[in-house]
Amino acid sequence: MELYGFARLDADQLAQVQAFEADTGKRLLVLRALDMSFAPLRPEELASLRVLEERLGNIVLAVR
Repeated sequence: MELYGFARLDADQLAQVQAFEADTGKRLLVLRALDMSFAPLRPEELASLRVLEERLGNIVLAVR
């Protein structure tokens, strides 16, 4: 499974994205592929991670 993060855009690239958004009324997220994979978790680590996700109200990924 590929993982993605927010792309770093220069000023011109950001302007192009904003122009598309203005023209279409649609909001864009620009992502880039990340060079990482999921870290294996022991059952107790996974249980702790799920508790953390619940407390944060967000998805949390363990990566390496």
